[in-house]
Amino acid sequence: MFAYIARPAILNKNRELYAYELLFRDGENNCFPDISPDEATSKILTDSHLDLGLEEISAGELVFINFHQDTLVHRFPTSLDPKK
Repeated sequence: MFAYIARPAILNKNRELYAYELLFRDGENNCFPDISPDEATSKILTDSHLDLGLEEISAGELVFINFHQDTLVHRFPTSLDPKK
């Protein structure tokens, strides 16, 4: 199974690495697929936590994951460990 996750850097004011943002991408074309934002977030979480390992993807750095409003309303992010 392949997981395609973009990992753009988030830099601080000194242009040093602060964190990464994890973005779901659909295959080698590196584009956002025609799916709901909730499904994209779900795929990021599944691929990064279960299949690939968040430590490996993040290289030990802080990561940010965008959550759609519906996901926030259902309080899904509260089930995640903020330290990971």
